[in-house]
Amino acid sequence: GPYSLTWTPTNGTATTLVSSSESGWSAGAVTAAVTVGGASAGTGTFTATDNSTNSLTNGTLGFTFYPASFTVTAAADTQTAGKPWTLTVTALDSAGGTVTRYAGAAALSVNYVNPTTGTFGLSSSAISAASFVSGVAAVSLSYPDAGSITITAKDTTYITGITIQGTSSNISFNPYTFTVVTPPPPGGRTVYYVGEPFTATVTAKNYNGAGTPNYRSTASFTSQTGITPPANYGFVATDAGTHVFSGITTTLAGSYTVTAQDTVYTTITGLSPIVKAVNAK
Repeated sequence: GPYSLTWTPTNGTATTLVSSSESGWSAGAVTAAVTVGGASAGTGTFTATDNSTNSLTNGTLGFTFYPASFTVTAAADTQTAGKPWTLTVTALDSAGGTVTRYAGAAALSVNYVNPTTGTFGLSSSAISAASFVSGVAAVSLSYPDAGSITITAKDTTYITGITIQGTSSNISFNPYTFTVVTPPPPGGRTVYYVGEPFTATVTAKNYNGAGTPNYRSTASFTSQTGITPPANYGFVATDAGTHVFSGITTTLAGSYTVTAQDTVYTTITGLSPIVKAVNAK
């Protein structure tokens, strides 16, 4: 006989999926193909209603439609190491619609891209269920190191045994600044002699002043009259974000600073204290 099938999301409005159909019955059973997604997905109840004159009791079934995946996006593809930024995680159905009733929690993990290893994680490793509003969570995070990573969000509580996850595209993190340190002149002097070599230690630092050991870019030095700067240098893994440049010399008496700058992201700079050079007596 004719029957109707409805789907009612928890605390939601019923939707009729099959309307007074008589087709498909075989040996007292019928199979109906239905699609539930987007705002209707989540927990809820199917209700089968007899529309004949037999007045059969309604049948109900509690059910859960879970998201197919997450999308994970950063506010921008390039960020400053250690500085807060926003990560957005959205629960999607198989057709790409937002599952607005998603009520799970998610774990966050870092995948190292360039370089392929690292020791640091995100400022938070989880997104609470309360952070998801209408299927979308926008959370403030920071990552303390330089380099490129992706971030994977994976559901941890929604349905046991079901994998709901997504991974971002590459996100690059740059140091906030360089520090440039020159040692005091030898012999208790306060000045160097013209032509006397000295060193400069350059360290890539994040927004909070901590080192960024995965920094792998190239540092250059500003040319100026009276001082011979070091050659450009590409940081490697063994530098761990700090490199000592040797053989810097002055050619004229005067006061100088040593300025380091990233060759690609030129806003990443650092300035040494004043170095004074005098002619030897």
